[in-house]
Amino acid sequence: MKQDEIIEMARQAGIIAIHTEGDGHWHQQFIALKAFAKLVAAKERKACAEICDAEQKKNEDKGQWMWEAKLCGIAIRARGEK
Repeated sequence: MKQDEIIEMARQAGIIAIHTEGDGHWHQQFIALKAFAKLVAAKERKACAEICDAEQKKNEDKGQWMWEAKLCGIAIRARGEK
């Protein structure tokens, strides 16, 4: 996720960071906000990948559907490694 995307989502959510010269307040808020965004994204990726895992198990006897679900879960997890 890019810095400008995080800032825009924070604005949309009504989170207002106050920039004050010299004290690093804005920088500290941004670092915390970026860390929070990463945690939320990781939790959502995990939930989505678990849905793929469940589909894989449910379709183990259906060949191609099982592999597509497995690959989907792998792809979702890999997004967190970028």
